[in-house]
Order: sequence, then C-alpha cells, then structure tokens
Amino acid sequence: MYKYCIVPKCTNTSIKTPEKLFFNVPKDPNFVEKWYSIVKRDDKTTPSAQATRNCCEDHFDLEEDMENYVKFKLLGEKLKLKKRVLPHKFECQKPQKKKIDRPGFKKRQDIEYFERVLSRDIGQEDLLLHSIEVVECENQDSNNLST
Repeated sequence: MYKYCIVPKCTNTSIKTPEKLFFNVPKDPNFVEKWYSIVKRDDKTTPSAQATRNCCEDHFDLEEDMENYVKFKLLGEKLKLKKRVLPHKFECQKPQKKKIDRPGFKKRQDIEYFERVLSRDIGQEDLLLHSIEVVECENQDSNNLST
C-alpha cells in the first residue's frame, strides 16, 4: 500500500523512501485536529475520515515516542506510538523569515503622517464641527463701580 507523510513539505513516501517507517494518524477527530494543527496542515487538504493518514519517522524521536522501541530493535516487533504523542520534529519545514524591525522606516512614516495632519488648512467644515460661542463683554468704567 502506498503511503505518504501528511506533513507539508515532507517528501517521504513508501516508494521514494521505502526504509522509512510510517505511523497511522489516530482516528479520533479531536486528536486529528491537533495533529493537523501542529504539522501546519491546511484544513482544506484534510483527507476524509475513511482515509488512512500517515506520518513518517522523521517527525518523531523513536526512542522516546514509541511504546515498544526496545522490542522493535531486539525482536523486530511493529512499532507503536505512545498514546497522545504528537509529531514534533519538522526539519523539512523551514521557519518563516521573521519580519525585520525597521525603526527608520516607521519614524519616516510617522513624520509624513504628522506633516500631513499639521499642514491641513482649517476650513469652514472644521469650524462647523466645533460650536463656537461668541461672548460680548460690556466695557465698564472702573470709576463708576460702587461697592
């Protein structure tokens, strides 16, 4: 039966790399979601529930993640994953380049923004947005004030 690894960018298949071990992805829907999330698998490419999904040995630490690693090595038994083990090695997936912080660019953007804001002419529309109250004061003679 043809097997391929579900991890995106992993090129291992049972034909191309027949010496590799492939492990079935658990059938539990909640656990499958965790597997797909951790391997960065797009939900649109999720196979049907009836399909057998596999993950190759490159994404596990065989000695730590297998239930019966010693029996496999000594007696040739079929390897079994420990319960609730998730793939955790992803050398085939290069990390995305981090966005470089460019403080000079940000500063220039801020300066341009504030120059635009400060250079705006105050037009009639701006005055209508804020009500202006005119207060008239009477000029009183300070000599006529009575106490």
